[in-house]
Amino acid sequence: MDCEWAGNNHIDGKLRSTQFCWKPGRACYIRWMDDAGNYVFDIDYASAGKLLASWLNREDVKYIGHHWAADAPWLSHVLGLDWYEKCIFDSEFALQTANESEDLSLERLALKYTDLGRYDLDLTLWVKNNKAKMLDGGYGAIPDAILIPYACKDVDTVLRAWGPINRSLAAQGLLDYYNNIFHPFVTDVFVSFATVGLPMDVPMMDELRELYTFARDKLMVVLQENIAKEACSILLN
Repeated sequence: MDCEWAGNNHIDGKLRSTQFCWKPGRACYIRWMDDAGNYVFDIDYASAGKLLASWLNREDVKYIGHHWAADAPWLSHVLGLDWYEKCIFDSEFALQTANESEDLSLERLALKYTDLGRYDLDLTLWVKNNKAKMLDGGYGAIPDAILIPYACKDVDTVLRAWGPINRSLAAQGLLDYYNNIFHPFVTDVFVSFATVGLPMDVPMMDELRELYTFARDKLMVVLQENIAKEACSILLN
């Protein structure tokens, strides 16, 4: 399951679409809004959510996603659907568990685990050429002709990547850790943070950011000096 939206968050933004994929190559796109920002159904989000709930809120229906905590608040806040303990796999954090240095983008997952290729190219080029239309955040202005196939391949990629990543976790002895410790935290707990709020000491976070930036810059200087010394040593010998 995946969502696309206009705006920056589920409170101030507008849900544009919800996508589902149930087997490789088979996906559907629920088009809530068109690329002009018009809501397209004759019933509101909440009423549509009640219709979907008869299927999606069943106990045996579970989700896999890519950064589930970004999409679940839209299901809950806008459509009124159940989300707690509904996600059984998050491809982003599962891949991070399998290899913490891995590129976690969906586009890289597609290249590594599917035959879908760089399906994001049309979207990337459009965004690059229409930056003024992207100032409000989200994908609200992306033309339907580009967004719909892109969004369907997003969910297709996640479904196809599920098996290989799961097998990698199992081979490394990490499956129990991911399923029972890390996964609940990055799904249910993260969604709770997004929907309820997380108290934060903003001045302290600003101070930590400055400290981190300072330390990173100093370490970069040390690294460059050590590289220069090693290079000189190799050349002289």
